[in-house]
Formats: sequence, C-alpha cells, structure tokens
Amino acid sequence: MADRQIGCNPVISKFARLLLNISLHLTPEDLSNIKLVLEVDGVLKRKTLDSLLNTADLFRLLYSRKIVQEDNLNLLTEILKQIHRYDCVKLI
Repeated sequence: MADRQIGCNPVISKFARLLLNISLHLTPEDLSNIKLVLEVDGVLKRKTLDSLLNTADLFRLLYSRKIVQEDNLNLLTEILKQIHRYDCVKLI
C-alpha cells in the first residue's frame, strides 16, 4: 500500500481519525491500564510495552502487528471496556 500524499487537502482515513480521537481521550493512567491488560493477557511483552510513551505509539504498534485493524476492533473495544472507558467505546 502506497503512502498517501498530504497536500493542501490531506486525506486521512476514518480509521486513522478514530484511533487519533481515542488516543486524545485517553489519559496516561489509561495507557498504563491498557499496558497492564495487554501484558497479563499475553498480547505483548512487558519490555515492548515499556518502550511505548503514549497511546499513539501503542496504537501504531497494535496496527503494525495486525492486532488492531480497520475491520477488527474487537480487542480495542474489549480493552476499553475493561478499563471502564465506555465513552471511548462509543466512539467506535
């Protein structure tokens, strides 16, 4: 897939906007809780999680590993429910 050119009228996918919007709603404490869930459930190793500084980095990693995709937001939805961020679940 080729990178999209950003010019005068940038084209940002709905999926990218969704992840960005959720990321902007989450606090550092939320990020810590998400990391805990991902570690305990065996999705990612602690060393990998410790290197993530913000939710955008986390979403980027989950996307690159095909854990979260535009047509598969199940894990993200469940994690947001587990950390009681139902406001973010509603964004999905």
